[in-house]
Amino acid sequence: ENHIYTLQNGEVLSGITCVLNKFISPTKYDNVPAEVLERAKLRGSAIHADIACFIEGFGGAYTPEVKAFAEWAGSSELYSECLVSDGICYASAIDVVRHLGDKQVHLYDIKTTSVVDEEYCRWQLSIYAYFMHISGFDVVGASVLHIKDDTIKELPVVLVSCDSVK
Repeated sequence: ENHIYTLQNGEVLSGITCVLNKFISPTKYDNVPAEVLERAKLRGSAIHADIACFIEGFGGAYTPEVKAFAEWAGSSELYSECLVSDGICYASAIDVVRHLGDKQVHLYDIKTTSVVDEEYCRWQLSIYAYFMHISGFDVVGASVLHIKDDTIKELPVVLVSCDSVK
């Protein structure tokens, strides 16, 4: 829940979201009341958790958001909350990874905000792609899964080059 990432020696790594919030759109929520942000955060966290449980095969009463996700996913080979890192300074968990075979993957980030910050998402997914690349995977695509009003819309993202991410 707190997104704390550590190396085996106990050294704490910085999460990507914290870094991105400092450099990309650091003031985007400044005019939003704290109670609105808190409600949105709780809703987003609940949807993320429900989708992760669905992917991992836990049954239960599915929310409309999970039903929309299940319809979108079909019979794909999906993994949730995949931990990635450069092994030095940074780490994060990718919301959804679709395995396409032969170490090829497509990355997805779930957003439940009313509007998607495309530049933020582009950098977030590009950093994840770089971490997957240095781990030996070929990222063939990345998308935002925008969940709004119980519907899901896939928004493809043009990734930043690995050299730019470095």
